[in-house]
Parts: sequence; C-alpha cells; structure tokens
Amino acid sequence: MSLDFSRCRTVWVPDDSDAGGFWSPPPPHVRYGVEQIIANPYFLLADDMGGMKTAQTIISTQFLHEMDVIDRVIVVAPAAIRPKVWYDEDLGQLREQVWNDKRNTVSEYHQKVRAWSHGPKEARELRWIVTNYEFIRRESNLIELLRYCGPKTMLVLDESSAVRTWDSAQTEAIMRLRWRDNAKGRPIWGVERCGRVLLLNGTPVAETPMDMFAQCNIMHPSILNCRYVTHFKGRYALQEAVLGYGGRPILSPHGKPVMKIASWTNLPDLQQRVAPYILRREAKDFGVDFALPPVGMDVALTNNTWKIYKEMRDNMVAWLTSGVATAATAATKSMRLAQITSGFLGGIEDSGIDDLHEQVDDMAQLALSMGVEFAPGKLDVLSNRPPSEVQEVGREKLDFALEWHEGLLKRYPELKLVTWCRFVPELKRYLKEVVDKFPNMSVGAACGQKVLDMVEGSQKAEREYALRLLHPKTAPNGAVTVGATQGTGAMGLNFTACRTVLDMSYDFSPWKKKQGDSRFNRPGQTGPVSFFYLVATGPKGQKTIDHHIMLTRLGKANVNDLTVAGWVKMLTEE
Repeated sequence: MSLDFSRCRTVWVPDDSDAGGFWSPPPPHVRYGVEQIIANPYFLLADDMGGMKTAQTIISTQFLHEMDVIDRVIVVAPAAIRPKVWYDEDLGQLREQVWNDKRNTVSEYHQKVRAWSHGPKEARELRWIVTNYEFIRRESNLIELLRYCGPKTMLVLDESSAVRTWDSAQTEAIMRLRWRDNAKGRPIWGVERCGRVLLLNGTPVAETPMDMFAQCNIMHPSILNCRYVTHFKGRYALQEAVLGYGGRPILSPHGKPVMKIASWTNLPDLQQRVAPYILRREAKDFGVDFALPPVGMDVALTNNTWKIYKEMRDNMVAWLTSGVATAATAATKSMRLAQITSGFLGGIEDSGIDDLHEQVDDMAQLALSMGVEFAPGKLDVLSNRPPSEVQEVGREKLDFALEWHEGLLKRYPELKLVTWCRFVPELKRYLKEVVDKFPNMSVGAACGQKVLDMVEGSQKAEREYALRLLHPKTAPNGAVTVGATQGTGAMGLNFTACRTVLDMSYDFSPWKKKQGDSRFNRPGQTGPVSFFYLVATGPKGQKTIDHHIMLTRLGKANVNDLTVAGWVKMLTEE
C-alpha cells in the first residue's frame, strides 16, 4: 500500500521570519520512521528526544487503521506526560497530528475518564485510550483495561525506560497487557493479547544493558531468547561476589554468595539481536543541533558553609574507609554533599541500599526524581536530625544566580530562562526570591509537587502553566522564568521558546541531563541555546562534589566505574 502523506496535518514551526514561522509537512525522517513502524508488528523507535517520535506514532497508527490492521491504540506513558503530550485538546500531540478526514476518538483512562473526538462522524473510527504506568499498577485498573486489548489493538509505550526494571510492578502490568495470562495469572510470553506493540524511548539504555531485557521481551521473546533474567546475566554479565565486613562474601539465606554485576561482555551479540527491531537516529541526523557548548560558572562558598561541607565530607570519607561501605551506596550518600553546596542540610534520608537504580521501589524512584530519597522511618544518620527537618546553611548559588539573572535582563528584556534545581527546597527558595526580586516577570514551575503559591490549583495546573509560558505557541511577551526539577519534572515539556538554561544543581545522571537539554534542543527551536551551570568551590577555589558530578554529566567520567578507593580520592581532592 502506498502511503499518502498528503493527508497528514502540517505542523507550525516557529522561525525568525516576519510571519513568525511556517507550516511544515512531515519531514523525510518522519516518513521513513512511519514506514518502519508499519512494517514491524513489534518495534522500538529510539530517535533522540525531539525527533518527533510521537508524530511518527500517530501518523503510522492512522495508516494501520486504514489498512484494517488495527482498530484501537492503547498509549501508556509516565503520569507527568500523559495529559499534556497525549491527551490535551489544545497542546497535545494527538490533537495536532490526527487527520482532518479521519474520525479519532481519544479517551483518558485515569481517576476521571474524559474523551474528545475529531473528524467526520460518519468516518470509520480509530479509538485511543491514554493512560499511565502508575495508574495501571493497581490490579483493578489493569483488569478494566485488559478488556480493550485484542489482536487489532496496538500498544504504545512512551518513555519505555519506565519498564526497564524487569521485576517492577509496572513492568508486570505491561507484560499482562502485551501477553495473555496463564491459569495462575502470569503472562505467557509469545501468546499475544495486543497484536502490535511500539516502544518509544530516546534513551533505551538509560543505565546499563540490563535495561534491554524487559523491553525486548515486551516486544517479543524471540529477540533475545532469554526467558529469565539469569539467562540474560549469564550471557552478557560478568558477576562477582558482594563483599562485606573484612572483605568476606555476603551470603544469602541459602548459604550462597550474593552476586553483583561487575562488568558487561558479549555486547555485539546483544546489538545484533536487537538491531532489526530498533530505529535509532541522533538529533543531528534530522537537523536538531542548536546547543552551544555549556558554560560553567564557579561560585565560592563562604567560610561557614565550607566548614559544614568539609565536616560532612570527612564523615563520608570515614564511612567509606570503615570497611562496611560499598561504592554503589557512595553515590547515594554524596547527595548530602551536593545538598550543602545548594545551601541546605537535612531532609534526605539514609536508604541503606547497595544499588540505587535496581533495588529501590517505584515510590523511591519517583521521590528521587523530585530531589529526595524515600525510606520511611529512617533518620539522616550523618546529620543526626529527623529527615523532615531542613536547615538553610547558605545562599551562595542563589545570590549568584539572582545577580547573573539581573545582568542578563538589562541586556535582554524579553529573556526566557529555565533554571534546573536538584532539590525541591532549593527550587522553592529560588522561585520565591525570583518573584520578590522581579515582580513584573512571569514565573512558573515544573516539579513533582506544587511549589508556587502564586499559581492556583494543583501541581498539574502549575506544570501546565509553566508549559504555556515557554511553549512556542503560547509564550507571552516579556521576561519569563521557569524553575524545574529534572527527571519526572522534565518529561513531556516543549520549552523551545527558551534559549537560556541554568543548572543550579544536578545529579550524576547523564540521562537526566540529556532529557532536560532536549526540552529546548528540539524541532521548533529557532536559534542557538545557551547552557550554563554553577559549580560550587571552596573559599580558595577548592573542588567540591559539584566538579565531579559535572564531569559525569558531561560524559567525561563514569560514576559506576568508581571503587571505594576512587570515591575517597575524589572526595579528598581539593
């Protein structure tokens, strides 16, 4: 069947012309992606963020409906992007990409079921159900959704790294959507419940090759031919015993050594198996490359803050050299040092885990994305204060950022600025100061919780207001500042009306940095984007944890390669 792309709706792309932009048909890379999705009943579209993966999905599903291959699409996305990217009638991608001559009915399956339709009533209807991973983890919600799965249902998993953890509750829910159950209610891999599946993920390997195990088996078990995770580890991982006190192996209740992955092997085989079912293109391949080299700005801590930082650092070094520490937990505890460079102490709990990325539960991952750890009932053992108590110990980065911002506004009165903060208390304090210092400025927030009193309504309403402030269609005249947290807070946002970005604080994750940067460096951006980041130093220019975090975020170091000795050397380097 020949694909008639003339039916596709053109999209408004802003530029510097007198008209302010132009209407663009689907570009070549979108057309090729659509062809590949149609040709493959299970597929992973892994274009860089900003590569119009959502548009490729919507266009291809409409062609598949015309071919009578599908009659329904179930979209599962993270809660943060479900309403705005997919469902929203004003700014959502479905509203922009459905064909005018085709009947599309879109339902949002959440606490409150809503729906809208587009296209002639007499035309054959393509039905959409939009929901989120967190909602369908509950058995009753999942059971209701299973009723709508069938051979002509296409399952779309947006940000499919949400199911990279093979034994999580939401991965189990997706497995049951994709595959039929056995008598015990467990999915039978290979026996389809949904006839087609499409995974969307700009970073399919967010942490380690283990991320591909569940994603590939959701597509089809024949890709890897590894039914169990032990098979996958046996083929691709080199494992070693976890050592405890005195260097002795830690034993399981059955008396066997507890093993951990030390390194990876045989990865060309993994790549060869996955290659036929994945399409990966970098942003530069389709003309998205507006980012200027990032600019770091040093911020000296006061003597008082430096004293607190050194005391905490020395405590951490003592813990690392005590014989009970592991390199895996060092990254978690280093959060306290980063918190001090942001001007706060306390409010971060001790997780007591060995592998932050694989062993925390779903609530802990959500909390981490908002700048905190989640371990109910535990105390902050290093600060010796209840975890709910947050103390302000400095404002060096805050004062620097406000002064820098004021200088930019004098040169660029229409400045649109996004400021990333790692910690929620830091974000709240920053936005309050911005509101007080610049009373005529439009100010917004995008975070995992509500942080602005000036925006009425819920966290969701606050986030939608921030999107409108920096979305190219709705950005107001005059200066705008939006404060946000990366990770969950950054998902699904189009901030292409902004060209100036400041990182006040950050963590070790290159994935979060890439995802955050792609809010600006994506189709619709009309000029170069300037990225700045603040690096705390000692009063005499001594290095802090900020320096080493940025090395990791910029791809110049890998925190996963650090041993305990490596952490000690890094922390004591000034």
